[in-house]
This record gives sequence, structure tokens and C-alpha cells, in this order.
Amino acid sequence: MTTSDSAVLEIENLDEGYEINDHTESNSNIEMKRYNDYKGLFARKDIIAGSVIFPMKGIISTRANKYSVQMGQDKHIDFPPVRKPNDDLDYAWQYVNHSCEPNGYVNAEEYTFCALRNIRKGEEITFNYLTTESELATPFRCECGSAKCFGFIRGNKFLTVDQIAELLPVESITT
Repeated sequence: MTTSDSAVLEIENLDEGYEINDHTESNSNIEMKRYNDYKGLFARKDIIAGSVIFPMKGIISTRANKYSVQMGQDKHIDFPPVRKPNDDLDYAWQYVNHSCEPNGYVNAEEYTFCALRNIRKGEEITFNYLTTESELATPFRCECGSAKCFGFIRGNKFLTVDQIAELLPVESITT
């Protein structure tokens, strides 16, 4: 008998089109909201640091696009070719906006999105795209307003050694 723990494959071993987290439950802890011509993901209740906010559901693609999230070298999570009506929160990662001082992170080993620190009800859920993306398909000028802002977000392959050092491993950050 295969358990869910033993069924998880390493991302490097997954082929194009492999579906991740096919049978996940909807998450009542999050909601998508529109603001300033953007959509974002927000906490519907307080979320504790280190907890899983949602599973990373989708298919593996070898090509990056504006909405995909890099999970490994040449491995990106993307939407399936056919989607069901009202399935936006099944693919909640599409609404997680960038911040240079984020409150969440992608755990590529477990295909989950987790809280980097405590997140208050109503707070936008964010992550630093530079922690996952080697080269963004659609680079952009960051407007997060952080004193630690990286400026133009193109991908981590364009960072200096000092900037890479600022992207601390998740394990070293506690709140």
C-alpha cells in the first residue's frame, strides 16, 4: 500500500505534465481579493509561523511563464491544460504577490506554501520570488516599499553574492 508520504516524488524526477496534489481540499484560511488593479491572497484568520497555508497544486512544466512558480531546475508548477469552474483557490499560488520582506515561502520539497512568520487575519500573503525563480518570464520593478527592496526583479541568477546572502534559508528565520 502506498501512503501519501511515500508517494511524494522528488521534483527532479517529475516529468513534464505530472500533476501535483490532484486531490486537495479547498482552503478556508485564505481568500483572493482585488485591490489597486491587482489580485492578492489574504489570510481569513490568523496563521501560525511554519504552518502550511496551502498545497502547491498544478502540473509540472519545463518552461516558465508569468504565473508559474519554479520548483527546481527546469521544473515549474503551472496550471493544468483544462481547469474546472471556480477552481481559482485550488491554484492559490497564482495570487501570491512578491515582497522583498515576505511572510510566506514555497517548500518545493513538500509542494506546499508555508508561513514564514505569524500572519494576521486580513494580511496579504506574500513571498520573495527571488527565492524560487532563476529567471522570471516577466521581470518587473518591485514596489514593495521595503528598506531591503531588491529593485528590479529578474531572478536570482542576476543577484550579487551579497544579495543572495540576504535571501536567508527559511530555517534561520524565526518569529
